[in-house]
Parts: sequence; structure tokens; C-alpha cells
Amino acid sequence: MKKRVVFLAILLLALLSTGVAQADILFNNFGAGDTYDTSFGWTVSGSTSQNPQFEPAMSFTPSTTAHLSSIDFVTSMLSGTNEVMLSLVNDSGGAPLGLALESWTFINQMGTLGSNPSVLTADSVVHPLLDVGTTYWLVASPPVSDTWAGWNFNSIGDTGTVLFSLDGGAGWGTLGYTEPITRGVFRVNSTAVPEPSTFLLLGAGLAGVGLLRRRFKNSR
Repeated sequence: MKKRVVFLAILLLALLSTGVAQADILFNNFGAGDTYDTSFGWTVSGSTSQNPQFEPAMSFTPSTTAHLSSIDFVTSMLSGTNEVMLSLVNDSGGAPLGLALESWTFINQMGTLGSNPSVLTADSVVHPLLDVGTTYWLVASPPVSDTWAGWNFNSIGDTGTVLFSLDGGAGWGTLGYTEPITRGVFRVNSTAVPEPSTFLLLGAGLAGVGLLRRRFKNSR
């Protein structure tokens, strides 16, 4: 009898724990098999590069509320120092002027534009909570002033709000482009936040286990 009660308790906990947290994709405009436009993209360039200073920012809205786990994207090298920074930024007044939630720097990891460069992955350390229906921004910038790179376009026709800065992020605008604008390719990965109902079920399961244990003790 004791073994049966213990087994039932373990089974109950296992069933109630299933689905407490599942991996989610909060945004994705990669094509099938992580395809994207290998030849064209938005310029990411520093003030002393062969191109005028230019930084693009892509807006996105998470499909559900979740903690960030990683971001996949593709930037390609044109000339200068092989280095790019990706920043996740809160929206403020319809632009990436809010708090920077997390930033990542990639050194000597960009392939050459047109050569099918590899996907870059920014693994989150902070794991900020991203809220469904809230606008966030991904900003690509050159940490070194002579960098000239490109944030590759997506290849599935995805468009949205894209802004550009010519002054290192102090000001943002569309620079005459008509919205919606083709976005650079990226994917936002996360682990879902457990719903309140899940905690209620788990609590009920633990109470049930306690009841089973009390009944077993009283029956001895």
C-alpha cells in the first residue's frame, strides 16, 4: 500500500508539472530552414567607415509574455573592423530611446555580404521579461567607427516599423522611406512564463499528495 501511495503522488506531481514552462518563439521572420536575403540588407556603419554613419532599428511585438533566452540574426561584413553590437531596447515615444535591456557584441563573427554568412546568436544573461503587445526594438550599431556592415533583409516579405539614426542613436527617423519597411532578419526566442492557473494546479496537486500521506498514516 505504501509503495502505491508514493507512486501515485509522484505521478500526480509529474502530470501537474508538465507544461509549466515551454520554449516559445516570440518573433521570427526567417524563412524555412533559416533562410534570408544573402545579398542585401540595412547598412550598419561607423563615422569613419567608407559609408556615412548609419544605424538601423527593427521594432517587434512579442507573441506572448515570456523571459528572453536568445536572439538570432544575421549581419554581414563589408569593410573595416569585423565587429557589431546588437541591443534590445525599450520603446519610448515610438522610437528606441528607452532603457537598453541587454546588449551583445560580436567580434570577428560576421561573414561577407553575399556569401551566405552564418546566423549569429545573442544568448541572454539578464533574461528580461518581454510583455505581449508591447513594442521593443533591436538596434544594430558599430562599436568601432570604421566598421561597415549590413543587417541582412528577411526573405519572406516581412515588413514593419524600421527607424534609422545618423548620429549614434540620439535621433531616429524613417529618412523618407515609406512604412511599412522591410525588416532585417531576426528571431526572438524565449521560455514562457508559467500561467497563474498552472501554479494553482500545482498547489492543488501538492495538497492532494499531503492528503494521501495523511490517509496512509491514519490507516496504519
